[in-house]
Amino acid sequence: MTTKEPGAIEGEAITDSHGDPGNQGRTPGGLFSKGASGNPLGRPLGSHNKSTLLARSKFVEMSGAIADKAIEVALAGHPLALKLCLERILPRPRDPDAAVTLDLPSIATVADCAGALDTILASIVNGDITPNQGETLTRVIESRMRSFEMVVVEQRVSAIEQAIARLPVTNQRGRL
Repeated sequence: MTTKEPGAIEGEAITDSHGDPGNQGRTPGGLFSKGASGNPLGRPLGSHNKSTLLARSKFVEMSGAIADKAIEVALAGHPLALKLCLERILPRPRDPDAAVTLDLPSIATVADCAGALDTILASIVNGDITPNQGETLTRVIESRMRSFEMVVVEQRVSAIEQAIARLPVTNQRGRL
């Protein structure tokens, strides 16, 4: 039985008749007050529902029989079972970040970037690499191209600064 402590104000947290702090943070109506929770740390990481654990244990027990039945049905010619079994035998590549072996030309100038992009496009068309891998490689080449462009901009700014430094100094009216 929960009761208000003597002198408690309406809306304050309550405790049970034994002073059990199990009801801390609750209003007299039994609801949690704003900003308070019965479990401030939340559910522990990695914990599962009992039903999930039960289903998983049953599946582990029966996995051999399930696999045998799937193979039996697939051998009988059921298309969906065949697809399922083949996907397990020859799964699709799942690693989009898998290393790509591609013979790209050396990139020492902006002009070399065009040849590298042509090689990437041809590799996509030939099926040597996936379009996603090609897109990633293209972004790398474009980044390299921008770095060349930044070097040119830096050289131009430096040349302008040197030219300005060589100019004679004038006063506000344009006179020496």
